[in-house]
Amino acid sequence: MDQTLVIILSDHGEQFGDHQLLSHGNSLYTQLLHVSLLLRLPEGVSAGVKVRNWISLQDLPATILDIVGITGQNILPGQTLRNYFSSVTNPGIDRPVNSYVDLWKGGWMRSTIVEGMHFIQTEDSKQELYDLCNDPFEENNLADLSTANIINRMQAVMERTFPAP
Repeated sequence: MDQTLVIILSDHGEQFGDHQLLSHGNSLYTQLLHVSLLLRLPEGVSAGVKVRNWISLQDLPATILDIVGITGQNILPGQTLRNYFSSVTNPGIDRPVNSYVDLWKGGWMRSTIVEGMHFIQTEDSKQELYDLCNDPFEENNLADLSTANIINRMQAVMERTFPAP
């Protein structure tokens, strides 16, 4: 077991009435995006680290290759999460975490989380913006109250890191 990497994770959360929605696949609120990720790392890799930043499961393949020592050109998407293992207090690197869903009723929805803000946009240009630090349950949509500067910056981050389909 000292040389074994064990990973426990989920691919999505569930909504139980949050935002008047049930199940999954119908939104990109944090109830669906925030899932547990537990890694039991091989001996010699830091232990006891709790990552508080949002990270992407897209980074898991690169992390696995890094931990098991496979180096070279990585053709998989994502980046290794090894930087998060360096210290119990290391907050890691805050970079955009993007999500996308084809909605059951048609159309698509995408979102980005960066610097504690969650920006959601639908195919028909509906926008939502939440301050996850002060509103972790996403109850107060700031999109209509925010300055165009914030919305434009979030849209630019999303387009640069995750263009519309």
